[in-house]
Order: sequence, then structure tokens, then C-alpha cells
Amino acid sequence: MHIDQRSLEKFKIDILKNITFYSLIGGNQASIVLNNVQQENIPMCIIKFHTPNKNLMFSVSHWWTPSLTTTIRFETIPQQRFWSYVEYRRPNETYELIGEYGTGHILSIQFSYLSCLCQRVNYQIDGGINVRITSQEKLADIGLRLKHSSDSIIFKCNLYDPLEHYLIGIQRCINTNFTIGFLAEKKRNYHVQQPIKFSLMSQWHLNKIGLRVNTLVNTQHELGLALTHQIRYFPFVLQTFGLYSWSMHKFKWGVGLQVLL
Repeated sequence: MHIDQRSLEKFKIDILKNITFYSLIGGNQASIVLNNVQQENIPMCIIKFHTPNKNLMFSVSHWWTPSLTTTIRFETIPQQRFWSYVEYRRPNETYELIGEYGTGHILSIQFSYLSCLCQRVNYQIDGGINVRITSQEKLADIGLRLKHSSDSIIFKCNLYDPLEHYLIGIQRCINTNFTIGFLAEKKRNYHVQQPIKFSLMSQWHLNKIGLRVNTLVNTQHELGLALTHQIRYFPFVLQTFGLYSWSMHKFKWGVGLQVLL
């Protein structure tokens, strides 16, 4: 058994959807699968433990068909929350519906749509919209992505306030095993304008030993490292990750386990 190359191509860093460090090391889908095993009708269980807040996360993903994927996720900190996730793929289109539920009530509903707008021999332009409704506000983002082979340039902004909430990213595939990404992000948190954050990320696959390495460094004085390893001859994937802030002298770390049921 070894890392499936087709799966590696599918789950490279996609900064149109995965724009945070933690989303690069698990997300809703499995990034490593067993060789010669079809993804359809395979449930994937993921268990993660984050410190120091002792947050336990448990999720189960299932590929019902090549087009339909569902995921359920449960977290314990800061409160008990439950997520339901449905993804439906058509040729050149992807639909996503995410529901977040707290103890006894709905916290948010999110809908995303991504489509290929134009395609040539070596180039492709994708466009997408993301709408999120919470009890306090309604948010809507639009995004464009220009892809050339495995490289891409993306722009994503808020429909209501595009000059205060936007993201610009560049993804460069150095070779089949090494990908880097650069992000410039500006946003407002709780009506307080934040400075532009610049981030540099990388993703490196060591196929011979079944290891994936993710790194992150940004202008908020944070440094992150994640290691993902598939255990040979067993349907288990181990993860460990850490994020250190040298300005606040805080260190967060956690461990994770993926099981192909």
C-alpha cells in the first residue's frame, strides 16, 4: 500500500477553499487513501484532539457515489457543536451545503457553488460564490481562480464590503510532490479593521515513506508544522500538528487519526 497519486493531485493545496492552516491538515475529506481502493462507498473516520483547549473533534465522511460526499462532524469546545456537510459534483461544477448546529438551535447555514467559466488547452477560469447565514448576520463572498496546469491565482472578496474583506493568493506547483502557496488577506473582525496578513504555505509529499509535510509562516508571527503519515499495511493515517506564536509566546498542538472503515 502507498499514497495514491490520483488522490494527491486532487487534494493539493486549494487556496480558494482551504485558506487556514488547520484546513490543510484534514478538512472534511481524506487526503491519503489506500492504493487500488475505490473512493466510492468508503467511509472515512477522523478523530482529532487540539490542545491546550482540550477540544475533541470527531468526523465521518462517506463517498456514496463519485459525485456525492457527505460528512458529519462533532466538536466539544468551546461548546458542543455539530456540522453536517454535503458535496455534490457535476462535470465542471461543485455544490456544497454546510449546516452548523449548537445545543438545540441552528448556528449557521452555508452554501457554496464553484463552476468552470472558461477552459482552454492549458488554462481554466473558475468562479464561485459562498453564502453564509447566521443568527447575527448574512455574509456572501465571490471568488475567481485562474488555473494553468497545477498552478493558480485566486481573488476572493466580500460582496458587501470588497475593499475591507478580500484575499489574493498564488499557488505554485514546483513538482508533483512539492507545492507552495502565498496569501495576502485583509478582513475586519468584530468591526475592528485588521492589518493585511501575508502567509507562506507549503505542502510536500514524501511518497516512499508515506509522509506529507505542511508548513506555514505569516506576518502575525505564527509558525506552523503538520505531519501526516500513513501506516503501512493498515488503513490508518496519523497526524500531528503544532502552531507557535513567537509574539504571544503561545504554542498550540494536537494529534489526529484517520481510519478507513
